[in-house]
Amino acid sequence: MTTDLLPLPKNPIESLLFEPERAKKFMTAFGGEQQGARFLVSAAHEIWLDPKKRECTAESIFSALFDVASLKLYCAHSLGHVYLIPYAKVLTLQLGYRGLIALGSRDPRVQSFTADITHEGDEFEFAEGSNPFVRLVKAPKGRQARARTYGFSIITYVGGGSNIRVLPWDEIEAIRNNSNAWKAGGKAAMFWKNFPDAMGAKTVIRSQAKVLSIGDDFQQGVAIDTQRYGELEHRYAEEPKFLPRPEKEIKTQGGDELPSFLQ
Repeated sequence: MTTDLLPLPKNPIESLLFEPERAKKFMTAFGGEQQGARFLVSAAHEIWLDPKKRECTAESIFSALFDVASLKLYCAHSLGHVYLIPYAKVLTLQLGYRGLIALGSRDPRVQSFTADITHEGDEFEFAEGSNPFVRLVKAPKGRQARARTYGFSIITYVGGGSNIRVLPWDEIEAIRNNSNAWKAGGKAAMFWKNFPDAMGAKTVIRSQAKVLSIGDDFQQGVAIDTQRYGELEHRYAEEPKFLPRPEKEIKTQGGDELPSFLQ
């Protein structure tokens, strides 16, 4: 395993991530030199663009990125696969609904995997049970916001058959309202307030995941997302308004704190 594909570091974040022995471990987790190098470059770029992310502790940055590398996803915000959330100088990973779909779609048995939110005015029909189906015709977009009505996820399989999950929007809101992140309000509830459709779609997929047996990548992604979200909720529940800053932060010249798996 070589790091020759990595460019010369141009900032402290790249210096941390491109350190040869550390970079090799990320590349191994991602599954190859070329893909691993591409992952590290995109991850460093994503973190360096956000001052709050680059102020996070080195340990939390390494842990979050190692989770992403193990799932073989990229950190580019535009993809919507993963989100790196800085909170009180701790960087935490959260999977987006598109990331869960990407992981599930790797299973060779899966032909298609879709999730969406419906609104008033849309033509929406569905049936669960022995002959499940979903039919959605979206109404033309207008200037006036339309109330959300349902969230759904549908997986169709190669050779026939499908699995669907449909939740009324008030049930999705009940799940949201029961989370510590939502109860804490403020920044903790930012994603639900700013991206309700994406969070609603993810909620439906996570509900559906309880009865799915598709690919190991998907199951691993759900497990990591559950663990990291639980850690966030624990912090929100204990100190929703203020969290003490960790003592260890990124240093531009050595002294960075490493998690055990990168030492």
